[in-house]
Amino acid sequence: MTNHNGHYEEPKAPTTPFDEATDLVDSDEELTEIRGLRMPPVRALVILVGIVLSPLFGLVFGLDFALAVLVFAMAVTTWLAWEGSKRLVPEQADRLRKAAMLNGALAVVVLLLLVVRVTGLV
Repeated sequence: MTNHNGHYEEPKAPTTPFDEATDLVDSDEELTEIRGLRMPPVRALVILVGIVLSPLFGLVFGLDFALAVLVFAMAVTTWLAWEGSKRLVPEQADRLRKAAMLNGALAVVVLLLLVVRVTGLV
């Protein structure tokens, strides 16, 4: 491991419980891997625009457009949650997949509502 002066030194074994608790990252490779797990801002922007601003779109462009944007945003959120669950431990991944399935089911309900509105069945 490289120290603050840029010199390589062997990792030291923890000697106290505090040392064990604070030794979260052992190598530069692990730190690089952790940094690579960040979600790109483009995905976050799509979700933000879709979910948060869809009521505003409803006021400006109509309810049908707002429902379409909401369905798209919920589908993207479902996909991101499902893909993100592959990086978690099994217990957390299972919970996230269940949440993704619930979100996907709600997206299908909103899609059905949009189809009913567009086709004029009701």
